[in-house]
Amino acid sequence: MSVETAVFLLRLVAGLCLLGFLLSLFLVIWRHVRLLGQGAARPAAGFLLQENGAAAPAGGIWSLQPNLRLGAAQGEGIVFADAPGGAGQARILLEAGQWWLEGGSDGRARLNGQRLLQRAKLADQDVIRIGSAQFRLHLFEG
Repeated sequence: MSVETAVFLLRLVAGLCLLGFLLSLFLVIWRHVRLLGQGAARPAAGFLLQENGAAAPAGGIWSLQPNLRLGAAQGEGIVFADAPGGAGQARILLEAGQWWLEGGSDGRARLNGQRLLQRAKLADQDVIRIGSAQFRLHLFEG
């Protein structure tokens, strides 16, 4: 093999390695940009502000948690004085960066004045009512 052929083959291998590196770099950057575009940013944070009704503890403001029970048994979530049987009446869930309200089987949960028949996506300033307890949802970027 001549020296010219060896140099040509080395240049060809080096060029292919450089091309592979650039392609890998492009794929990593492309995936990252795509994930950012799909809403991979942090989910909205927020709190519930009690507008009326009897809920404990006193204070009337509760931070949103990924699985917050409303009207639940003592020691879990937000407890209502008029929650029948102490059973959970609704849950606020965080899934894929979005907050959802899921009503209990008794159908007492209301969202913006409408009976909650199926789980619903929550938005800023939504009003959640269970029995005499009413809350306004406040969301802000996390």
